[in-house]
Amino acid sequence: MISKHFIAMEIFNKQLTSVDLERQLVLPNHTKTEALPFHGKGDFMIPITFGHDGVKVEVRCSCRAGRLAFTEGWVEIARNLRLNAGDIVALKREDHDRYKMTVFNKQLTGVDLERQLVLPNHTKTEALPPFHGARDIVIPITFGHDGVEVDVHCSCRLGRLAFTKGWAEIARNLRLNAGDIVALQREDHGRYFIAMEIFVKKLTSVDIEKQLELPHDTRREALPPFHGARDIVIPIKFGHDGVEANVHCSCRAGRLALTKGWVEIARNLRFNVGDVVALQSEDHGRYKMTILF
Repeated sequence: MISKHFIAMEIFNKQLTSVDLERQLVLPNHTKTEALPFHGKGDFMIPITFGHDGVKVEVRCSCRAGRLAFTEGWVEIARNLRLNAGDIVALKREDHDRYKMTVFNKQLTGVDLERQLVLPNHTKTEALPPFHGARDIVIPITFGHDGVEVDVHCSCRLGRLAFTKGWAEIARNLRLNAGDIVALQREDHGRYFIAMEIFVKKLTSVDIEKQLELPHDTRREALPPFHGARDIVIPIKFGHDGVEANVHCSCRAGRLALTKGWVEIARNLRFNVGDVVALQSEDHGRYKMTILF
């Protein structure tokens, strides 16, 4: 099996207003326009997939007076996802024009690890398989470097959702700890997987110009194995055209760093000092780098 590793850029995130829901979604000032098919003027179309059935909608993005906004097609997405004022949405761009929906993310507690994972209030329940009046559903979830699949029971008791049978196996295999942040993500065609943050870091000038030194709390067990070598090579895709760069990850004096290939990614994605990035592990040994803010 060839492992695939991906850089996914968060293009923007925004807390929705009533105007966003009723008329158009005005993109925030921090939007990473370089990740959009935008050439400086005129309108352009973005194919966005959403919902449990992987419905694809062509959303028009307009540029007026230097401001970008989602117009035609956006209201359909907002209505189908039952978005409300105050909800926070994020648009992420991955390889080959694929957009992904995060069903929920949560910082784990001791109870989550020992008994069951109570899903947070912001869980996008419309992105889960339908209950059809049942008190439990079974969700096949993929996790880990080898893409293991486990049938996880999701129960609904007193209006609260929780992962029960099957969840402890995932937590144990991923060696999750209290305080770790996990996300359930859904791709096209109803595929679900658990994404886990390997590290989060606020970039410095050295990180951008020379190498990205991984923080002390990096979850090394979620990285490809070194097998005694001092370097490994990770093929990482990034940017709008899905360009691939072979990034070297070195281990010197016990410290990990992304070296050769990393600067190319930082330059192409126009990272700035102060940007906060996260590396996440996904299914089938895939990795993605996301700009949090």
